[in-house]
Amino acid sequence: MTNRYGGLGLGLAISKRVIDLHGGKISVQSGGQGTGATFTIKLKAMETSLLEGPAYPLDGDGSARDRAEILLVEDHEDTARALRRMLENAGYQVRYASTLASARDLAAKRHFQLVISDLGLPDGSGLDLMGELGDSGQLRGIALSGFGSESDVAAAKAAGFAAHFTKPVDWERLRHTIHRLLDGREASSTSPT
Repeated sequence: MTNRYGGLGLGLAISKRVIDLHGGKISVQSGGQGTGATFTIKLKAMETSLLEGPAYPLDGDGSARDRAEILLVEDHEDTARALRRMLENAGYQVRYASTLASARDLAAKRHFQLVISDLGLPDGSGLDLMGELGDSGQLRGIALSGFGSESDVAAAKAAGFAAHFTKPVDWERLRHTIHRLLDGREASSTSPT
């Protein structure tokens, strides 16, 4: 058989070993001789920070906190897609808006436990949004920005944000901040630049 198709027949054994080392599973299904085979590989979901950095498993503990509704406001499509996927994989219910107007509309229709908002939006500022949504004192917020000077952080805090992250955002730090805020604990107000 190896003469007809080539190779030493080690591919499946090597594949299984690599998948085992990653804590995954491999399975195969076939309709019989001459019908081919389908190999299925299952691995735990892994994410990195939005742009670079080490990978972290997405592991919620199944609490109500992990099912909280989050309003994500981000106008950069790739960043929004990555953040939304990570938040949903961690168990959160995520509603997404790319503009200040659409975020206001969503907030008028739903009750969110947390808002994560970019500060620079095409039709306004995340500072304005948090100022409006945080008036009741019930909604906590995390600011995302390309700028992280002391005045940027102070402006975010003055608008009502409990934390400020400078992009690119480190997923692990963001996840811990989300947990702290949803648990009602104070979060650190800045992320490293």
